[in-house]
Amino acid sequence: MEKLYRYRLPVLIVVSILLYSHTLFHDFVFDDNIVLVENQHITKGFNSLDEIWTTNYLNGYQQFNDALYRPLSLTVFNLIHSLAGMNPLVFHLVNIVFYAFLILVVYLLFSKLYPTEEQYVFWAVLLFAAHPVHTEVVANIKSLDEILALLLGLGACYFTLQYIHKTNAFIGIILFYLLALFSKESAISFLLIIPLFYYLGTDKVERKKIILLGSVLLAITLAWYSWHQNVINSMSREVDKGLFSAASNSIIGIEDPVQRFITGLWLLTKYFLKLIIPWPLHGDYSFNSIPPVSFISIRFGATLLFLGLSAWLLFKNFFSRKPLALAVLLFFIAIMPTANILLYIGTTFAERLVFTASLALIPLLIALQRQSYRFTQPLLISLALMFSFLTVYRAAEWKTNFSLYKADVQRNPASYRTHYNYATALLETVPAQVKSEEEKQKLQLAIAEFNKAHEIMPDFADATLNLGYTYQKLGKNEKALEVYDQLIAADPAYARTYYNKGIVLYRLKRYQPARESFLQYTERGANSLSFAWYWAGVCSGYLGDFQAAIEQLNRSVQLDNTLWEAWNYLGMAYGNSRQWNKAVEAFTRAYQLKPSEQIKADLNMAQKAAAEIGL
Repeated sequence: MEKLYRYRLPVLIVVSILLYSHTLFHDFVFDDNIVLVENQHITKGFNSLDEIWTTNYLNGYQQFNDALYRPLSLTVFNLIHSLAGMNPLVFHLVNIVFYAFLILVVYLLFSKLYPTEEQYVFWAVLLFAAHPVHTEVVANIKSLDEILALLLGLGACYFTLQYIHKTNAFIGIILFYLLALFSKESAISFLLIIPLFYYLGTDKVERKKIILLGSVLLAITLAWYSWHQNVINSMSREVDKGLFSAASNSIIGIEDPVQRFITGLWLLTKYFLKLIIPWPLHGDYSFNSIPPVSFISIRFGATLLFLGLSAWLLFKNFFSRKPLALAVLLFFIAIMPTANILLYIGTTFAERLVFTASLALIPLLIALQRQSYRFTQPLLISLALMFSFLTVYRAAEWKTNFSLYKADVQRNPASYRTHYNYATALLETVPAQVKSEEEKQKLQLAIAEFNKAHEIMPDFADATLNLGYTYQKLGKNEKALEVYDQLIAADPAYARTYYNKGIVLYRLKRYQPARESFLQYTERGANSLSFAWYWAGVCSGYLGDFQAAIEQLNRSVQLDNTLWEAWNYLGMAYGNSRQWNKAVEAFTRAYQLKPSEQIKADLNMAQKAAAEIGL
């Protein structure tokens, strides 16, 4: 065992890497697509670095305004893509390396805070490194923002312990705290955590130093918040209203403010219980995973017990600077920004949100080892082995969207979104042309899952839309139209329904209502407008309304001049209108974009007709 202690740091780093090494061969999963793969601020390379620092978090994904500002993790993603391309292995490797480095910093920080108890610190940090609740943060590439925020925040805390004896360490505190804020908004909790480490790291608090520290941290926080809000408010699109709704955060949907408040308090208890018993784990806690809590319930009783015990432990240990006081304060300070008590965020509950608060386990475990090291050591070894197994098992489920959502829907059938996500993943595994019986069975299962999502949350339009699309893939076009008409009646403003309905009508050769549906989409939709105008123009062509077709197809190519199909049909529309010179121009552009024998033949015919008119 002594040899193990001699190599504490290498052991912690190796364990951290080995636990997640199999994720190197995982795909982009969960939110990775919108944060990385389809985010123009990442894919455009170095040229978009200035956009990353002057726009909101998901602005690069269809200019979506999520009211978040996290430029540091996006900058890292941009640099990785610029150097290595969109290779998931490299991105996963970066997450693992940063996590291992974080574990190193955690060990160094607590060893500095408790220099005579490095043996206790080692076992506590080992358990922290292996904790299953961290799997989402490490296995999901997008969650690099969580790792960076904690890593940099703890870096500021490390400099704070140096600041006790060296005033020049103050610069390190400022720099690391500011970078933590640029990583993720929840790093604001370090506004209190940093002074807490100063207080616990010295027997004699110097008033001038603590006042200076607190004042500068507050000034930095206010300046950061001002810049944060300025960026969000300067975007061309308003913050998406759906982010702060009952669909995303079921707490917001609770009408009784008192019940909403005590349900938020229950979430504090649930987060702590998740640290003590980290199973089952799943990636979504949407409506109705966590029902409202009433006064006469076991959950409310457990909440009162947890809060009362925490207050008692804090009162008993704070002035004596014992680890239990740090454990209580670390947990509550770190979890408060995302606890949905006074401030409501865009999600009800998430395992990644307890990442920083899980630091509380380290001083808690140190305190337990102080009481009885002989008893706790075998217990900690057993827990570390069990946690490691659960971590490897859960991280493996993050391999693909399909494997993740399949596991989640089994563990959390109460959530509408787990059913929706699983059904969507099933859809993605079926090709456009359905041939085998197995593919049909997958689509039937997807239909059942979409219906379950609809049963839990009837107002969730995306589930109904995709239900109609699933019927389309099965070739049940009339059933698809029935679903779309129901959705239009329930939510006439939901634009995507008109587009999907237009596609079905077009395939059924009902060109008049198909054109009307595409035109209705152009009045309401924001994305794929070039395709909507294209399909409207094609329908007009089949209806013999070539003037309308010319107008609509011109709108399509104005929005996207690389859409060869629109240029090709525009050439046909001009040809049918005997405008041969314009037909030649359109066919020429289509042929440049998509060389083919058919387009070449149409171009030759148009050139011949134009020449004859010229003669």
